[in-house]
Amino acid sequence: LNRVQSAGRVGRAMHKILGNVQEKLQSRWEGSSVIHLGDHNVPNAFFFLDKYTQVDRILAPMVRVIQRLPELEEDAGQRKFIREAYGGHEKL
Repeated sequence: LNRVQSAGRVGRAMHKILGNVQEKLQSRWEGSSVIHLGDHNVPNAFFFLDKYTQVDRILAPMVRVIQRLPELEEDAGQRKFIREAYGGHEKL
């Protein structure tokens, strides 16, 4: 059972960061503007930190694959498949 706590300083800091990002991106902002902190989704600041520090572990393998896509086309068979199926690694 988790104790729900508001974590006011963390919440204010996150809202400030979000506001700055939205201001810089203006109409190009996509995604949610909700910061779940001190509610049923993220009951306290420790869950918040754990939740968002996992983003790198989730995205890093995908980034590595994307960065190495050009290497796949070094092999003639893979190059043929990638170009016929997707139009080249740039379009993947």
